[in-house]
Amino acid sequence: MMLFLEAPSEGIHMTEPHLVRAPTEYERALFHRMMETDFPGRDVVKEQLEACQVSTVLPDGTIRIHTPVKEKAPVLFRVPVDAYGNDTKDGMSIHILLHVVNGIVEELEILKLGSDSSPNMPPVEDLKVIVYPIKG
Repeated sequence: MMLFLEAPSEGIHMTEPHLVRAPTEYERALFHRMMETDFPGRDVVKEQLEACQVSTVLPDGTIRIHTPVKEKAPVLFRVPVDAYGNDTKDGMSIHILLHVVNGIVEELEILKLGSDSSPNMPPVEDLKVIVYPIKG
């Protein structure tokens, strides 16, 4: 059996890939942080996230989102919101992208730029949130 790393709230721990489960406390905090900024479709996306379960799909903590909410969010872009911060060990940039496909939340993607090592996630309150398109 292969195990994957999960985006942790306290250190790194392992989870079985593709096992559908409730979001961790850290994952829920990420959802909440990303929903603090207004964007088209946010209220429906928030409702979908509040009712979701997840499964880990990559060792970096990327998760597939499974929601029973059928109402489609009128988002303008596949990734309507992005959070970013720095790895707590090496300072490299980490981006967290929320993917919405055909109006339904699908994935929370974790990208660590410039490094192949597993991300050491920053505290949620340290993340900055971007809504697309960027104005200004």
